[in-house]
Parts: sequence; structure tokens; C-alpha cells
Amino acid sequence: MDNPPPPPWATCDKTAVLKANNEVPEEEEEEGEEEEEEEEKKKKKKKKKKKKKKKKKKKKKKKKKKKQPPMKHKVTDQSVKAFAEHCPELQYVGFMGCSVTSKGVIHLTKLRNLSSLDLRHITELDNETVMEIVRRCKNLSSLNLCLNWIINDRKNNNNNNKIPL
Repeated sequence: MDNPPPPPWATCDKTAVLKANNEVPEEEEEEGEEEEEEEEKKKKKKKKKKKKKKKKKKKKKKKKKKKQPPMKHKVTDQSVKAFAEHCPELQYVGFMGCSVTSKGVIHLTKLRNLSSLDLRHITELDNETVMEIVRRCKNLSSLNLCLNWIINDRKNNNNNNKIPL
């Protein structure tokens, strides 16, 4: 005997029944696998993007942490002159170990408010320049001349060594 057709209210989706029974046709299984593979690829891409972002952040941090080379080799007599001319209100100045000479340092006498001057280890600094700074900078309360081997406490009576302004 042939089975009678099911009543219209009893019809159902064949694939839903098969899925419920874990009997999905092969074609649909392949589609599902492809979808899963695509999802996995998307997840991997997201992970890669996150890793790249982390690496970029680390690089930015490293760039920020990089120390700048000391500027002392870039400070010259001309830059000291520019400081003195364009920043007349300077009170604290330090050129420790810079490659300036007496010709540059003498321009600091224009700084009337100068109270502290650090000239440590300026190899080409002479007595006359130091004395001129002391005479002209009335507010000077601190002068550091350590490691300036040319400087001494002898008075030089020779006026030929004066440095012009």
C-alpha cells in the first residue's frame, strides 16, 4: 500500500528535520563548513590586526623613549649671541661642556637679570671674559667655572687681550 500524502498542516521543512537528526545532506554540510572556515579566517584577520596595532603602539612607545642626543655639540658662539639678543630676561643660563668660546660667552653680559651662570668645562674661556661678566651682570649670584683649566685668579694687566662687544 502506498502511503497517503501528509495533510497540509503536517508539512515541514525537510532540512530542518534532517538538521534536528544530525542528518544534513552533504551539499549543505559543505556550505556550513565553508561558512565556518570563513568565520575562522575573519577571526584570524582580526587577531592579526590586533597584533599589528599592539606592535605599532610598542613602536610608538619606543620612539617616545628614544633619547635625543645632547645638544652641547650644537651650541656655538653664534647661538649664545642669539640667546642674549632675543631672550634678554634670562636669569639662569648653563652651557656646560658646550663648544662655545670667550667670544660667545661675552654676549651674556647683555643679560641684565642673569643670576646664575654655569660655564663648567668650557675649554676656551679666559680670565678677561669672566671678569667682564662679573662686572656687567650685577644680579649674578652663582657662577660655576669648574673644569676650566685656563681660568686662574691672577690679574692680567695686559689690555691687549680685551674682547670687543
